[in-house]
Amino acid sequence: MQILWKRLASLTVVFLVVGCGKVQPAWQGKPASVASMEGFSETEKTRILDAIASFNEHIGKTAIETTFTEGTAPVFMQKVQAPAENPLRAGYAILESDQCTIQFSTMLFTKERESYLEPVVWHEFGHCAGLEHTATQGDIMSPESERMNQYPTAAIENFFSTIRGAIGL
Repeated sequence: MQILWKRLASLTVVFLVVGCGKVQPAWQGKPASVASMEGFSETEKTRILDAIASFNEHIGKTAIETTFTEGTAPVFMQKVQAPAENPLRAGYAILESDQCTIQFSTMLFTKERESYLEPVVWHEFGHCAGLEHTATQGDIMSPESERMNQYPTAAIENFFSTIRGAIGL
């Protein structure tokens, strides 16, 4: 899953572009867990773990464990520089049958883009759970992302209802 940044006047818009194939996630019916977090500072790790805690709160139970546990679906997270051929990519999820890898671009950890991190984390975990993009602008799984405070309550509730079904909760 790719996330592209585009400047329109003074508004920063994030475009989310599918990069995942049709793979049945290992997450079905069991929790996922963070297997590793590579390249992040302690502050950045805390911000991602806070987004995961918020994800779990919305689900109503621990769907993503913050430390790896046997019998869970492992999620590997990496902080990466956006590739030269796609310098505005903010995130990318690689879903395999037994694990998921999420890459977050360094740009998500800048002051001007910090309010995008939580919905990007949720969106990427959505892809890890097998969700695809929706056609509805303003959805968490929409190809166009917003700053966290711009999502309507209904869009957040819809995302978590959909993800509960995707992971068998």
